[in-house]
Amino acid sequence: MFHELIILSLLCLVAARRAEQFNESLNVKLPIFTVQGAVSDNSSSVRVFRGIPYAEPPLGDLRFRPPVTKKPVSGIIDATKYKNICPIWNQGGPSVYSEYITGDQPYSYLEQGEDCLHVNIWTPINATYHSNLTVMIWIHGGGNTGGNAAQPFKEGTFIAQNQNVIVVSLDYRLNIFGYPGYVPAFGGSNLNPGQLDIRKAVEWTYTYIRFFGGNPESMVLFGQSAGGANVDYYSYAWSTDPLVKGFISESGVAGSFGNFDLPGNNWTYVVDHFNCTGNQDQQLKCLQEVPWKDLIDLSYSYNTTLNDGKKLSFGPQPDNQTIFSDYNDLRRRGQYAKGGYLTGNNANEGESLITPFSETSGPNQTLVYVQSDLLFNCASNSSATERSDNETPQWRYYYRGINLENVAHESWLTFVSGEIPLIWGTAETWGGNKLGGPNTPEEAAFSRYIQKAWATFAKDPINGLSSLGWPTYNINENTLIQLAYNGSTIPQFVNPVVADENCTLPGHSA
Repeated sequence: MFHELIILSLLCLVAARRAEQFNESLNVKLPIFTVQGAVSDNSSSVRVFRGIPYAEPPLGDLRFRPPVTKKPVSGIIDATKYKNICPIWNQGGPSVYSEYITGDQPYSYLEQGEDCLHVNIWTPINATYHSNLTVMIWIHGGGNTGGNAAQPFKEGTFIAQNQNVIVVSLDYRLNIFGYPGYVPAFGGSNLNPGQLDIRKAVEWTYTYIRFFGGNPESMVLFGQSAGGANVDYYSYAWSTDPLVKGFISESGVAGSFGNFDLPGNNWTYVVDHFNCTGNQDQQLKCLQEVPWKDLIDLSYSYNTTLNDGKKLSFGPQPDNQTIFSDYNDLRRRGQYAKGGYLTGNNANEGESLITPFSETSGPNQTLVYVQSDLLFNCASNSSATERSDNETPQWRYYYRGINLENVAHESWLTFVSGEIPLIWGTAETWGGNKLGGPNTPEEAAFSRYIQKAWATFAKDPINGLSSLGWPTYNINENTLIQLAYNGSTIPQFVNPVVADENCTLPGHSA
């Protein structure tokens, strides 16, 4: 009996030590602070660190200005839960996203707030400082007016687990907070602090990702819609010092969505609305002191009809630092980072953008086709063609997964970010949407394939996709990678005219 007690005590000590070591594995000590993570809700083989600050909170005098490097913090930062998401502008009422794809919405318990400059990190549970894993950095979409990095469809567990990589997502300032436009006090500089937030997050990741098991010399950016455009913007703004080796732009490239309000009329409207008087510096100081909720509330109370049809919108503006006015010219001259590029979009992109829509018949299909060509097909064509002409490693895909029931089961709903839950592997784990449910065998197989393709590119942006048999893009050959057509898990290599037959717009290849 005595010996049994000794053995039991030893077993308890071993178990306690293992538990202690396991808990220690959830803490990562950085030179500036220690963060406490958690085991992923979806897999015991993945750690997740949510809401790690990468910059000082952009409050008070820092509102509208470039981000400031995060200062050291004593103690342990709780990174077990998401933090505030950045304030969201009026999104114009119900949409396909709010009504159907609720997995694209933030978790309901989250609050908005200006203290929102955070990264989230998913890493294999056993990754160490010397693991040197590839890092995939995600930039969310939302038109640069909404969206966030705490969305169920973009939960990085399955990519990290299945592909043995590290996934990072980031929040950046949106709408007037991230894109105030022409602020007189700034003299034409730093018009897009939201883009500078993205750069700051990449710099933070480059500096500290080794502590989570990542290799700073093997990082790529990927993003969708406005996030895809932001990925592309980044490649021009930091062309000589990108810190990343490759770029994936899903459903958006530089120039896809245009720019807003270059003269600064909307800034002036907001200044006048809040009675901010005095010189340009005093006006700026005044708006920096307005509660953030009041600024957001203005977006809901603003009446376009009463203002001669003018929208109160804030988005990327050309300042020749982070955003440029002529991307076609820059591409032709090769003025961009020379990593590998994977660019593409989905069939009928406009399905998710046209409002109002009918739940039975969907949005106006004529407008859908125009939007799909103007903003996506033709923009992807132009970007990929001009880069391939410069002998940049360039691949272009065309996702046509309209028969994948789990992500597009309405007869008219042929897009709506349909590739995202398949790439992230979250299509069936998030049940709080009108879609969702168990994957079909075809969806499961395609999800595994496309996730592997994205990770293969990330690990080797120059040659990785060639190892899968994907041809580099040439507008005159069958090099458009058609994905999920008629539910197929095998890509077809087709002529770009499949997507681009209407691309005769000025400034685009045809």
